Amino acid sequence: MHDRRVTAMLAAMLMVASWFIVYMEYGPALRFDLSSVALGLVSIGLLLLLLQFWHLQASTENQLKALQERLDQLQSLAYQDQLTGLPNYPAFVELADERLLTHAGLHNGVLAITIERYDYLFDVLGHDGLDELMQQAAERLQGACGKGDSLARGDVQDGFVIFHSNIDEDELAQLAERIVTLMKQPFAFQSSAMMLTVAVGMSVHTPSEAAETLIDQAKQALKIALQRGGDQWYLYHPHMEQDTSERFYLHNALFNALANNELSVVYQPQIDAFNNTLSGFEALLRWHHPSLGNISPLEFIPLAEEIGLIGDLGRWLIGQVCKQQIDWQQQGFSLVPVAVNVSPVQISQGDLVDDLEDQLARWNLAPKYLEIEVTENCVMNNFEDAIATLKAIRNIGIEIAIDDFGTGYSSLNYLKRLPGHKVKIDRAFVQEMHEDSDDQAIIQAVISISSQLGMQVLAEGVETNQQKDLLMHLGCNLMQGYLYSKPLAAEDCQPWLTGQALLS
Repeated sequence: MHDRRVTAMLAAMLMVASWFIVYMEYGPALRFDLSSVALGLVSIGLLLLLLQFWHLQASTENQLKALQERLDQLQSLAYQDQLTGLPNYPAFVELADERLLTHAGLHNGVLAITIERYDYLFDVLGHDGLDELMQQAAERLQGACGKGDSLARGDVQDGFVIFHSNIDEDELAQLAERIVTLMKQPFAFQSSAMMLTVAVGMSVHTPSEAAETLIDQAKQALKIALQRGGDQWYLYHPHMEQDTSERFYLHNALFNALANNELSVVYQPQIDAFNNTLSGFEALLRWHHPSLGNISPLEFIPLAEEIGLIGDLGRWLIGQVCKQQIDWQQQGFSLVPVAVNVSPVQISQGDLVDDLEDQLARWNLAPKYLEIEVTENCVMNNFEDAIATLKAIRNIGIEIAIDDFGTGYSSLNYLKRLPGHKVKIDRAFVQEMHEDSDDQAIIQAVISISSQLGMQVLAEGVETNQQKDLLMHLGCNLMQGYLYSKPLAAEDCQPWLTGQALLS
């Protein structure tokens, strides 16, 4: 109870008590003349005024309390996302500004995350269903965040943002990989499972940058991650904001890499574990720049797609694989199929079929020794045209493998329409399958459905004998991963072609 109300009550009680004492002591002797009556009326009036003041004070305080509660509600609406309960984007920007001030001199990072194909999900699930899925996504992202992370809703409906203090690029990349892996796991939705893919853009703070600059850089990186397809992350680099002449220099550097022999191909063996034999290779592109050193495909492939060079790189890679196959054949080795990855851009450009036919004819290689790997994202944007392209490729005699299977939205619905002969189970399901019964169930379902459709199944990312044994128990014999071999230069593949590598 406030001091003013206490004072009013005490005053009223004191006045009543005083009159009572006077009456008890002098009551018989009191004369009710005009002055005493006036004094009594004044006292009663004062008492009524004190009571009225007390009432007004209590009413005012109740109004102030209600007003404060309303202000608190408005504050919550202004700084909290009502769907997920997370801080909203304006709150995140303020928090980032504060954290940059309190952690001055440290490397701080921002991750911008988006749920891919949000509009498609809305069409399939409806408003309420999508809201439920976004709530689950927010909870799962909270689980991926560490003690120093602050998660908030992004400035667009399909996005989230994370601020992390005192982090370097490697740690930020590990966090992004953890998020991508965690979000690949099926979401429980209306007694069924829903698969999501996310893209992550990242930026690392330097002392001269403000919070909004850091966030904008993460968004720029996010755009590149989205261009690369499902479940990708990308780290912002200053060259993304370079002017036209500098961008042209980078373009030339990658273009000249072909002429300067800076590109190379490595081959990772694919094994039939049941027979302990070599079943094929996957060809992987590498770039070694004379001054920048080894540049990851995760960096230069998106750049090639962005500047329109991916077609040239793809033709060169296919040509190198065909040439290498003929070299091995001339050395007396028995050939196995070699798989080449193609990007969504190559599928959509319309030149892929001609490029494959040209290279096969140039090197006189039988089509059965070449394989094309595509992801579901290669066909999702323009499904009918992409399916027509893939059917034309298979009509040549080149087999098609569906890479990173299980990470798309409609995998099972579209699988029967994809003209593939092999399904590659994404490494995300293999890594934790001995501890996660859901991953085991997914792998077993893929094996069963693929078998019914007459398709082979190959597991990627096999690194331990425990994973190998469990995969064989589930019915998957084709495997690829560091348990057997890292990607190898062409000259180092000879022990695999002769079978000697599998005897050791």
